[in-house]
Amino acid sequence: MTTLMTANRNWASRPADERFQNIDAMAAVMAERRDTSSEFYMSPESVTFVAEENQLKLKSNKTGLTADMTNYAFKTLAARLEVPYSFVVSRLRAETVAHILNDRHKVLNERSLVMLQKQGNDRLIRAFTSESYARVWDADLLDIYRPLLDNGWYTPIAFHRNEPASATFIATEADVGKFGGKGGVQVKAGDRVVPSGLYSSDRDMFMMLINRENHDDGYGRPLFSGLMVSHSEVYNAPFKETSFMCDGICLNNIVWGATDISETNYRHVGNAKQRIMAAATKTVTNLIRNHTVNLNSLRDTIKKARGIVLGKYQDDIVDDVYRRKISPLLTKSTLENALELAQKNRDTNGNPFSLYGLFDGLTRYSQTFEYTEDRSALDEVASKILATAR
Repeated sequence: MTTLMTANRNWASRPADERFQNIDAMAAVMAERRDTSSEFYMSPESVTFVAEENQLKLKSNKTGLTADMTNYAFKTLAARLEVPYSFVVSRLRAETVAHILNDRHKVLNERSLVMLQKQGNDRLIRAFTSESYARVWDADLLDIYRPLLDNGWYTPIAFHRNEPASATFIATEADVGKFGGKGGVQVKAGDRVVPSGLYSSDRDMFMMLINRENHDDGYGRPLFSGLMVSHSEVYNAPFKETSFMCDGICLNNIVWGATDISETNYRHVGNAKQRIMAAATKTVTNLIRNHTVNLNSLRDTIKKARGIVLGKYQDDIVDDVYRRKISPLLTKSTLENALELAQKNRDTNGNPFSLYGLFDGLTRYSQTFEYTEDRSALDEVASKILATAR
């Protein structure tokens, strides 16, 4: 088991205008961005960088129309033209920057795919990418995941941060049953919370969905199914999809006790659009059709692991596991601390000297580490140990 922090980082850092209360609201914004955007190929012959009222703009040599650039778009442009972004932004006037960009554009003969968004008479460049970039619109991707909402999946809740008071609500006992689990700060009736797990900006999007329908490990421990999706239609990040099972998701959106983690990553090159859309469709189909099968598989693994006894005495188990050299992280001290914690929790986790007892002890011991990367590293080793029971 491991601790997943991706959703927590999004919850902690996103400003108010990037947070959404429901998928319909986020989908509407994404669709508006897609429907008002177009693409064109840019070359030194087709465009010129100009300055208007000390603002840098891109001018079409054919129509004479100009367009502003988002900060992200200008950063990617500077990188493509090998211009030091921080220096030109902080030290130079727009006229000078335009001259430098035009010169670099011609010298490098840089040809790019440009995303242009039109809103009324305003034109805004959102991205400069390579000519081979294969764009996937956030709105199209989000539509693929919508069927999950009709099959027991929902977004988590969290402590409110940047949301207005009108967006919050008071958690009830029903919410405790729907969201309550293990690890971190769990929801209590009376807590003021907000829907969470949905974020979108002009650079990227992130979504987390969970399902706790009839979920437990067969021994009374709660289990959630979870899915996280991150993507950027302007090349700020690749497509990444992470499915998992977990003990709980706290009100800081930290995922605790994650196991059965499966990740898919695609860069936006070649036939990426077809591959990304196909991967997302396959995941949704699997989560809907094989939901019970996946859960039962994990239950079977836990049952088998509880039945595999590693030894009668702690010292013998420590020596035996240490000699196997499973991982450099499994020092004798780590194994001793893990088994001691397993013995303290035998009432809930069964025989502390079983394979499952070692797994549980290691994941409990990892939570005493200060840094997330250290906790995750030991949790990953523990998950590999549990997987040997399959």
